[in-house]
Amino acid sequence: MTNDPIAAKFANLLAALQKQHASAHTFEGAHAYLNLHVNWADALVPTDKRGAIEHLAEAEKHQWTIGTFATGSGEGLESMLHVHELMARQAKLEESCADEARTPEQTRRHLQSALALWTEIHQYPKSQYCGEPAEPHLERLNARLAAR
Repeated sequence: MTNDPIAAKFANLLAALQKQHASAHTFEGAHAYLNLHVNWADALVPTDKRGAIEHLAEAEKHQWTIGTFATGSGEGLESMLHVHELMARQAKLEESCADEARTPEQTRRHLQSALALWTEIHQYPKSQYCGEPAEPHLERLNARLAAR
């Protein structure tokens, strides 16, 4: 048992979810796990950005699963929009971790992670993913990395 109330709360929610949904690979299961991990990430952001990034990455996996159920009428594009939103949140947190890093190596690693995420978003043909273009982020991150 952990002394961390956030971890304890979400571990209990995860256990209940695992009982309710035998698989995260069903449409309903993927939505439930996605919501759990997004909420967990939101709770962690103020105190544990690395943990929040991990839960957003987990949520992203579930969003990809949801996308496999797309049947048309823009459902696939909407699912990709949500994938990109989760990736953008991860990238922004990585850059924030870089700002708080204690060593140049940690700073570089976080900046490179943020750059990789924004690059992947930008490479998607319909990258107007959430009303925020990737280009300014790419330019800023490349400049920060070049200055190191």
